[in-house]
Amino acid sequence: MVGAVALRVLSPSAGPNRTYFLEGALSLPASPSLVLTTVAFGSLLAHAYRPTLSWLTKLFWASTGMLLLYPFVLPDILLPAFHYRARILNAALALLLFAYLHGRLHGRLGTAPQLARGRVLALAVVLFVFKGKVTWEWHRHVGLFRTELAEARGIVDFPLEGAFSERRSSQFSWSWTSPTRSVVFQAIEEGQVRAIMLNADTSVWQPFLPLSGDMPDLSAFGIWYGSELTGAVAPP
Repeated sequence: MVGAVALRVLSPSAGPNRTYFLEGALSLPASPSLVLTTVAFGSLLAHAYRPTLSWLTKLFWASTGMLLLYPFVLPDILLPAFHYRARILNAALALLLFAYLHGRLHGRLGTAPQLARGRVLALAVVLFVFKGKVTWEWHRHVGLFRTELAEARGIVDFPLEGAFSERRSSQFSWSWTSPTRSVVFQAIEEGQVRAIMLNADTSVWQPFLPLSGDMPDLSAFGIWYGSELTGAVAPP
């Protein structure tokens, strides 16, 4: 049954989703953090089966230490897009861990090796710190985005200079999200939308087209567009 569920998770029935998830899994080598996590967990599991191989212990601590330092030393290449695309790997790993624990609790893996609890705890703490730092970087990005909006009126281009446009922040921007986030943040905080930031590349798919005056009608929610936007149309 576990195998059937795993196959279902790893191969979604919808063709586009299956392709997207499989491509995400194949993107694993492009993300340093995912590689380090895999090496750490793999060496931990391998050492449980081959405790005489001391180099596995060294490999575990080396990869775990690098994973801890990585978001602090190299915040410009956290690559959140790869984390999203490879999220299926997290589901697969959780499923395998559940299967292992289920087998131990029910006595079906009585001869299975015990994982070193101290190293499991160390890896868990490092992953917690890593995720915390990445989350902090996300909030920093959102703060910079809100600052750009607070100082803007009307439809504005995606900034090409400043802290928001630097890779450390811009890596958290998706190709289509800037106008949508502009509306959402101001609607929640002010109840009125006075500025909309365009995406860096307006040739890709957009949920709506601010330059053409095509903006979502939010009047039913008590949200209105300021005078800076009501006359916004595409330039001749």
